[in-house]
Amino acid sequence: MLSPNQDLYRIILRDLRGSTLIGLKAGNVLTGEVLFSLEMIFCLTLVSQLQIMKTVITRVWHGTTPVSKAEAYLKFLLEKGVNVYKNTPGNLSVQVWRRAEPEKVHFYTVTTWDSIESIKKFAGDEVRRARYYPEDKDYLVEYEPDVMHCETFIP
Repeated sequence: MLSPNQDLYRIILRDLRGSTLIGLKAGNVLTGEVLFSLEMIFCLTLVSQLQIMKTVITRVWHGTTPVSKAEAYLKFLLEKGVNVYKNTPGNLSVQVWRRAEPEKVHFYTVTTWDSIESIKKFAGDEVRRARYYPEDKDYLVEYEPDVMHCETFIP
């Protein structure tokens, strides 16, 4: 309970697992009643924002090609790889990133998904394993075994 005589207060919101989400200090308010009202409004605003924040899963794959094969591989990714992603139920978006170096070109596919179950529809039960196409052997320098998954928070 807030005391009207205190001039420093702390608000800590916790998620269902008990993890601290936010902590903040408020002070130098003339009356406890005003401070309490401001804190309540602030808390309600934060809680409503946290409840409507969408959480998705981002999957990032990385591969490299020789410079001489980069354009052909980009075309392959855009024509085949992107279509497979887009046609998998639960896929929300696809991006292909490219970064050139003097002797090789890095490619990243960055996809967002609504759930791990949707990723399984694309990648199979071992979702951490990279998925390759037979044509990849014509372009890639090496096969990285794993991909990265991250929680992505969309306010």
